[in-house]
Amino acid sequence: MATVDVEFNSKIQYISDQAFRDCYALKSFTMPASVQRIYDRAFENCTALEKLNIAGIDINGENKNVNLKDIGYYAFSGCSRLTEVVIPSSWKGKSGNAELDLNIFKDCSSLQYIRVLGESIKPKTRETTDTEDGYSVTEFKEDMPETFYFEATDLSATHTFTKANAIAFKYLNEDKYEIIIETAEGETITYQVNSSNELLGFAMSGPVSVIEIPATVGPYGVSAIGSKSFAGNHYLIKIIIPATVTSIADNAFKGCHNLDHVIFTNAATITSIGTDAFATQVIAGSLHPSDCEDPNFLTPDPVTGKPAKPSLTFTGKIGSDIVPYTYAMSLAGKINTGEQEETWITYYSGWPTNLEIQYNLEKGTADLVDYPRYSELKDGYEKSKYPYITDAQIDAANKAVTQYENYLSSGKLADQNPTQDQWAIINAAKHVSIPTGVTGIAAGLFSGGTSVAGADPELESITMADVKTVEPYTFKGCTKLTSVSITGGAQLIDANAFSDTPNLDSFRMTAGGLAIGDYAFANNTKLTSVVISPEVQSLGLRPFVGCTGLTDVSFGGGPYFTTSKSIIFSTESGVKSLIVQCLEPRTLA
Repeated sequence: MATVDVEFNSKIQYISDQAFRDCYALKSFTMPASVQRIYDRAFENCTALEKLNIAGIDINGENKNVNLKDIGYYAFSGCSRLTEVVIPSSWKGKSGNAELDLNIFKDCSSLQYIRVLGESIKPKTRETTDTEDGYSVTEFKEDMPETFYFEATDLSATHTFTKANAIAFKYLNEDKYEIIIETAEGETITYQVNSSNELLGFAMSGPVSVIEIPATVGPYGVSAIGSKSFAGNHYLIKIIIPATVTSIADNAFKGCHNLDHVIFTNAATITSIGTDAFATQVIAGSLHPSDCEDPNFLTPDPVTGKPAKPSLTFTGKIGSDIVPYTYAMSLAGKINTGEQEETWITYYSGWPTNLEIQYNLEKGTADLVDYPRYSELKDGYEKSKYPYITDAQIDAANKAVTQYENYLSSGKLADQNPTQDQWAIINAAKHVSIPTGVTGIAAGLFSGGTSVAGADPELESITMADVKTVEPYTFKGCTKLTSVSITGGAQLIDANAFSDTPNLDSFRMTAGGLAIGDYAFANNTKLTSVVISPEVQSLGLRPFVGCTGLTDVSFGGGPYFTTSKSIIFSTESGVKSLIVQCLEPRTLA
């Protein structure tokens, strides 16, 4: 039985308890106008039921049912394909107090909306007692799809319920959807959107320091952050922007001088960022509220003679085609004003890679300035160091280290193998991948330079997709580094760039490159496999001096160099012209 069409004007007044329970084939049911009550579990587990007209909506769309007063407990529980329900204005509830028990819709996982036509009808959940199972607001929200909403009039009891419980609400007969979210400070934030995903309204009841814009408000989301949404908000410290947002307007966060962190759920969805959108330190008098706790933040310090250094971080996907990233890694990412120290946006790749990138004005590069060393994993991440990291992620990192070291100590037994997520955490420290868009490496980052930390003794491999110059001794002292891969971008491998990495055995440069400097791979006695990009046009003095295990170098069939019998030749028009270097094994022989 797939369809039940009872005569609309029949005299049926009640549908008894469990009347259609477990009718798995039932797809639609039209309620006679005369029905006053549907009893407990009447349609429970009708898993194919999609359409249910209980408000007496006739073929002309008019509400003809003025009789339905109550629906029993769990009446539609488990109707997993049910998409919409309309509650008529005649509703009285079990006790005559117009309460709508939401357990009626338990496990209705496809329900898109409940339209409530009476202003006094009050959605209600129940606590568990000794004699009755409860059904909480939390359980109801978990059962509903993310796009679910109630629809009713502005002044209805239903609207009051949704406000109090952070449930999406649609204004009856209006293209306006709303959700009100309570913050950690006990304030509320109101978001209103329309079916074009436009932000119609945004309001805060008081000071809010952390804002997470919801991914959905009912079936729609926020597609744009306008110029007046946050400008001049001096309370805001962190904002999380969902993947629904595609554009950020001019001046959107202008004057938000306490804003430290912007986290993009999916930075790839952002297609435009307007002029001065993140000019957080530039204050327009009309936008700067009189109750600012730090109105003199631009006043020079009496000791240093300068105002405090500003800060702003972005967190999101890294890439040369990612708009927030390219914005931060350009002149547009400069945030200081007046006498403040020159400062650019710092960009984080997020969990679990945790790369930190900063714009280098002098070189015009986007420099990798930090990455998670394995020693940091072992000691435990400091939550204050990363604007996005959670306690759960810190715990996951600790467990990943424990599992990894158990795996090693067991002789790499299969049952001790870390999970895929744990490997991702470990690989972020031991097998660093520098993505497209990162065009430089901060001096001493891997070798330690003059820092107390010294060289990274746990780094095992490095992949570079877009680094323009590998500077001298970049990896000196990285005693476990065995593999280097350059997949593009490199223009210069400077003199001694990979010198003194005693366990390096493989170097692959498959694209990019113009020149390799003097002694670039000096004294790497374990080096046995080298592939040089065919684009490389210049080799310096004895680039492989001291590489006693290297017998051949591949140039990928390029027009500039070739190797024959352990001798590297430069070529012109395919003909060997000059000897660049006799590789060590041939010399020793």
